[in-house]
Amino acid sequence: MKHSNFLFFLLLLAGFFVSTSSCKEGDAGTSSAPTSAPHEQAHDPTGEGEASSPRVATSSDWCGGHGVPESMCTVCNPALADHFQREGDWCQEHGFPESVCPVCNPMEPPAEAGSPSRGNAADWCGGHGVPESMCTVCNPSLVDRFQREGDWCQEHGFPESVCPECNPMQPPADSGEPAQASASDWCSEHGVPESMCTQCNPGLAAGYRESGDWCGEHEFPESVCPVCNPVTPPAGASGPQTRVQLSETAFQTSGIRLERVSSHRVSSGGVRVPAEIQFDPDRLAHVSPLVDGQMVSVAVTIGDRVEAGDELATFRSVELGQARAELSRATAVRETAQANLERQQRLRDEGINSERSLLEARQAFDEADAARDAARSRLRVFGVRGGSGSDMTLTSPIDGVVVERHATRGENVSTEDTLFVVADASEVWVIARAYEQHIPLVRVGMSATLTVGPHEGRQWTGTVSYVSLSLDETTRTLPVRVSVPNEDGALRPGMFGTLTIDGGNSEPALAIPTAAVQSLNGRDVVFVQGDAERTFEARTVVLGREAEGMSPVLEGLSGNETVVAAGAFILKSELVRGQLADGCAGD
Repeated sequence: MKHSNFLFFLLLLAGFFVSTSSCKEGDAGTSSAPTSAPHEQAHDPTGEGEASSPRVATSSDWCGGHGVPESMCTVCNPALADHFQREGDWCQEHGFPESVCPVCNPMEPPAEAGSPSRGNAADWCGGHGVPESMCTVCNPSLVDRFQREGDWCQEHGFPESVCPECNPMQPPADSGEPAQASASDWCSEHGVPESMCTQCNPGLAAGYRESGDWCGEHEFPESVCPVCNPVTPPAGASGPQTRVQLSETAFQTSGIRLERVSSHRVSSGGVRVPAEIQFDPDRLAHVSPLVDGQMVSVAVTIGDRVEAGDELATFRSVELGQARAELSRATAVRETAQANLERQQRLRDEGINSERSLLEARQAFDEADAARDAARSRLRVFGVRGGSGSDMTLTSPIDGVVVERHATRGENVSTEDTLFVVADASEVWVIARAYEQHIPLVRVGMSATLTVGPHEGRQWTGTVSYVSLSLDETTRTLPVRVSVPNEDGALRPGMFGTLTIDGGNSEPALAIPTAAVQSLNGRDVVFVQGDAERTFEARTVVLGREAEGMSPVLEGLSGNETVVAAGAFILKSELVRGQLADGCAGD
């Protein structure tokens, strides 16, 4: 009997293992279809299955710069990222859609992607490597159109279809050799044909702009732009003439006087920069409730003048009512505990009760006192010190004018809501933006004068209180702040004006006599003594505001150079004479 039972048990156990094995095989069979996520397929260590054969992209939708379909390239088109993140198709590590991540799930480039298309010589910008009709650097006005059409590479600032980084094109076959200019039509100063030189002949610019033959970046006709599409100078032509050498006799009779560049304490005479009026943040008050509730009444509207402590609104809060009730209860308990403590103290003095009874009464009083203080503190957090009921009054923390109101009777409000903004505009900020060349002339402590268009003839004065440490990346300007009084409220935040910063307190800076400066081709130049005897070089300089016969040098000279301080006009005449021989003369 025992053997029969044992055999029956073995048969049952064998049946269990057979059933389990069948289930596992069935599960394996049903899971043989590729259901793993793309990321898991890409990292299949066996290299087997579909993951070993990357999908092949189409040439019409391929970003060669990042190795993904252009319609899914979140680097060229950052706006797509939110869409793929919402869809759950996102590789957080590499910043691409997971299904086409070039690291996790790389795709094969289209077969024809290896040979970039070749540009047309008649429509080619050699400076940027794109068709001229699509060059958004030379023609910034094209940007909006390509962005609207979705053909835009945000990373590199070109149309995506011709982006020189993502989808580079081959230069046209005949673009390798620049066109040869004619010796009779050549501007040596600017390296373009004289008949097309818009620097020497500014009146030509409008015609080239209208015809579409214009490089906005370098301000030359695009077809002969010396940077984008340089023209080969005619045989024997020289570059722009910038050096002059005088004979010994001419030098002796020229009246030229030399002076070494040195530091001088020179007033800039004032730097004029655009400015905007803003509220002083320290004179603004954002009023919010400190507890959730419902508006009961509103006492002010936009434009009302208020003083500190004036009522702005009243709202009702259940939580506030509970806190006040808790304070009342805690106060009553404390009063009872205090009376009991005093009674126990008298009984103890008379020897009637025990020391223990007195200690218990004192402990009860201390606990009641602490509970009352906690209830008071809670009300202080809500901005009130006492009172009864559930109503609370919001008051203005400062003197000023209500400039924003976001409260309506009956609406629910929370601690995250700003119900009122009160502004004190008796003093405002003037935020100016100084250009790069003005940076050496602007410092904290300088006096400044503001003028605004609507108040012609009126001026406001203040002192520079802040100069930013960095330039605005977009405008390439330096933010400067000045505080000015505005008692009558004539200056309104949002107004634009002009700020003149007085440079009278400037530190010593490189400066040259103003008489040394000559105008040549629309630029300020000085003549610097060269290494060779009686040789001088025309050097373009950037100057500050002239004062007392001296001009601060912002760019172009160093402190160890010598310039022509008097007689520079003689050298300019010689230089222009040489340029006339080349067919190009300046002013």
